[in-house]
Amino acid sequence: MGSLQKLSLYSSLYWGFWPHVNLEGVHFPNLKSLALGNFSFYEDKQLDWIIMHSTLQELYLDNCPILSHIRMLDSDGHEFSHCPIPKKDMQRNKKDDREHNYSYPRRWHEHFVVIETGLPHLRHFRFGINEAWDEYGLPFETEENVVPALTQHRYMRFDDGTGPYQFIEFEDDRGRFGPGGLRPTCDEEDRDALKALYRKIGQRLDCETFSIGRYMVEDLVQKKDLDYID
Repeated sequence: MGSLQKLSLYSSLYWGFWPHVNLEGVHFPNLKSLALGNFSFYEDKQLDWIIMHSTLQELYLDNCPILSHIRMLDSDGHEFSHCPIPKKDMQRNKKDDREHNYSYPRRWHEHFVVIETGLPHLRHFRFGINEAWDEYGLPFETEENVVPALTQHRYMRFDDGTGPYQFIEFEDDRGRFGPGGLRPTCDEEDRDALKALYRKIGQRLDCETFSIGRYMVEDLVQKKDLDYID
């Protein structure tokens, strides 16, 4: 592991939280390039693991959401037993003892600041979605094709009571989930922090390609050699 300089970890489904992947204790002292695809963030330790690799020169976050709200059901105890969040850290629904909720307070603008300050050698950063994703394969070896975008999918929620797929988009569902059921409203903060990160590392990119709102890959056209300042 000491000689590894490039690492790409992708899955066709969201991963990190469910299925849970714990990268603590895994360290690559000479890692220069890291790419994560469909990786879901739900705790600070995940970003800490990235920052631990202070040798990174390239970082690609390809369709990686923050799970700002997680809802688990303790019906048989089967699925909930695999939840990486301890029950003591979750809030029980007073109207339904089976239901437990968890809110992750971090936002992408906070993560961008940590990346900016914690990776002193970073020279190339991409946050968005790769045009090479399809239902038949993963976009390995195409990290640089990540189209920069601040999409609605950068914040998602996990609902154990929804099937067959539990990673879902936010809707105005305060009645069911309370304040945690609403999508975070920090578009401008995320945009400003991302632009600041690009300025810090000296990466030139057209800010107009940062698309706030529902993304459509065909609408996100990458423009090269343009400035990173409005």
